Order: sequence, then structure tokens, then C-alpha cells
Amino acid sequence: MSSKVILSTSPAYIAIRAVLGDHRKVFDSLDLAIAAVRTIYSKTVGEGESKAPIVPSDFPVVAAKVGAIDLTEDGTIPPLSEWPASYSTEGTRVAVSFIGVRGIETTELNEKGEPKKANGAKGLAIYPLFNVDAINSSESGGDWLWKIIEKEMSHVAFRGVRNVDRNSTLEELSAAALQMPVNVEDYVEESRREAIDSSAFDDTWANFRKLLKGEPSTTLLVEALPQKQEVVKALRSQAYAKENYGDLEQMGAFVFIGNTMVKVIEMANQEAIEKGEATVDAGEIAAWLAKRNEFVFPTQPKKQLAEGQVDFGAFMAKLGG
Repeated sequence: MSSKVILSTSPAYIAIRAVLGDHRKVFDSLDLAIAAVRTIYSKTVGEGESKAPIVPSDFPVVAAKVGAIDLTEDGTIPPLSEWPASYSTEGTRVAVSFIGVRGIETTELNEKGEPKKANGAKGLAIYPLFNVDAINSSESGGDWLWKIIEKEMSHVAFRGVRNVDRNSTLEELSAAALQMPVNVEDYVEESRREAIDSSAFDDTWANFRKLLKGEPSTTLLVEALPQKQEVVKALRSQAYAKENYGDLEQMGAFVFIGNTMVKVIEMANQEAIEKGEATVDAGEIAAWLAKRNEFVFPTQPKKQLAEGQVDFGAFMAKLGG
């Protein structure tokens, strides 16, 4: 099986992306992972004698501690029964990922007459992922896991103060410190904010908003919408939308926006596939909508003030001298 690089704008890459998403997909078992790879290689284009696979048959697939693998009609080479037992251990999930390549020279030239650079992939990789119990059961697994947690939690904790300008005042630094996480919920939400994949929404929102604004039937909706990040939160959480934008939620504005964006993206993708251009994964928005009735943003408990703890009159008297 020879190495064959495919560009991110090629029909082959787009076909794989339709199965794996932007980077990778994690499956509950090795059998499901292999089935997904088979789906990728079974995609075809054309009819009759002109029918051909979209993904080249020599596009490599490798697996951790297995090496190169080959898919046959009857199974895999080597057979799954010969793969390491860790792939089939209870609780183990299996990832299938692009093996990415950056800076590939294309035949298209830039304004300087030099080949344009593009990203792509040189193969697919299969590897197991273990749950916390499996990691802790290993003699050194717990220590290794804690080092990862320590590094990630420190990264999350320091993000706010790290981004304060070097010439900031003590008050500004103190204000940033007040936003640092101090409990598990804080860390989870801060990490979720950073990790959330909103690329499809970001790529589509500006043009979609113009589309809504250009239609008399939805012009007023655009004028009533909050900032983009608030729209994302309202799309992700029904509870958040009800609390902060009750009128829009009651009329079904956010569900309408999410469902319509998915439809617009899918229509654009069909056209892009026909042109051999890159597509946008609408799955992230669809996933938000599927979970928005249950998803709730963690909130800090509000401090309750008892009567007499604050004296506005005393403050004003002192201010007046």
C-alpha cells in the first residue's frame, strides 16, 4: 500500500470528513471503527463503467501496534483476532483519525507566482482510548493521568490572568483573578468554553445573518438578536435562552435559527461537493440542538445580602462630607 496524500479540498478528503468530522471520530468498539472505515472506502462516484471509488484504494490505514491494515470483503488483514487485546477491553473506545499534513504545495499559484500551500492528509490512523478506571488500574497510570490533569488545570486557571495586558493596573489584575476557577464546575465550564467547536457557526453566521436581515419577514428578528456568542449560548441551552432572552425563546427563534443554519449548510455542502470544494460540518450545530433541553451552563451561587448589611445612607453621608 503506497503513501498517497490528499488535499483538504479534494472529493476524497471531503468524503472522509463526512464520516469522521473535521479531525477524528471516537467509536464505542473496534468493530464500529472498522465499519466506519469500510464506509469511507465504499463511497463511489459515477455510474456503470465510469463508477469509481471516491477515496483511492491505496490511501493508507494504519493501526497502533498493528501497522498497515488492509480491508477485504471478508475481514481485515491482519484479522482483528490478532490485534492487541487492549482494543477489545471492556470500556475501551477506538478512534479513527486523519493523519494530517500541512503546507502541501498545490498546482495553483499565488500572487507571487509561487505554488499555494494547502493542508491535507496522508492516511488514517486507528488507536484505542481508555477510560479513567483502566488508566488508574495501571501501576503508573494514575501518576501519568494526574500530570495531564495538573497541566490542563493550570492552563485553564491561568488563562484569564495570563491575558491581562503587561501594563495593567493592580485592579485589572485583581478583576481577572476573581474570574479564575476555584471548583470542579468552574474548570469544566471554562474548558468547555475553550474546547467548544463553533467553526461551522462562525463560518456561516455572518452570511446567514445577512440572509435573515434581507428578508422582510425576519428583519426585526435580526435587530432583536444578541451578540454572536450569546446566540451560541442560547442555541446550546434552552434554560439559558429562557432566562436571558425569554421572548425570543418563546417564539422559537433560536431553534429556528439552528435548524435553518443546518439546512443552509447542507445545501451549500451539496454544491461544494459537486465542485470538489471543502465542506462545512453542520453536525456541531445539530448536536447543540439535540441536547439544548438538557444542557445547563454552570452558574456561581449568588451572594445573599441580609437587611442591614448595606447602608446606602451612611455611604452618601460620608461621601457628602
